[in-house]
Amino acid sequence: MTSEPTASPALKFAVLHHTGIEAPHFDFLVETDAKSDLSTWRLDAWPIPVDSPIQAKRLRDHRRLYLDYTGPIPGQRGYVARVDHGLCSINVAPNVILIQLPTLRLRLEMENPELWWASTSIK
Repeated sequence: MTSEPTASPALKFAVLHHTGIEAPHFDFLVETDAKSDLSTWRLDAWPIPVDSPIQAKRLRDHRRLYLDYTGPIPGQRGYVARVDHGLCSINVAPNVILIQLPTLRLRLEMENPELWWASTSIK
C-alpha cells in the first residue's frame, strides 16, 4: 500500500534573512495548521535557484510571531528581516514535503531528520 500525499488548506509562510551572526542565512518558516508553531529550515540562499537543490537544515519549530517579525533576536543572536511571505498549500508524503508558494513550488526532501534538500520549480 502506498501513502498518498495529503493536501492542506491555505497556510502562512515567511522567509527571514538572519544577519549579524557568523553565518548569515535564510530561515524558511511554514505553518502546518492554522494554530501550529512554525516548521523551520535553514537555507543558504533565497530564492533557491530553479532545479538546483541546496541543503536545508531542519531547525526546531519557531514561534508564530516570526511570521510577521523583523528586528533583533533576543540574546544578541543577530537580526532578522522578512524577505518573503504569503499563503501556501502543503502536500506531505513520507520524507517529502511539497509546498506551493505563490510563484513557485518548493520541494523539501529528507535525507535524515536534520538534513534535508530543498529545490524549487516554476509554478
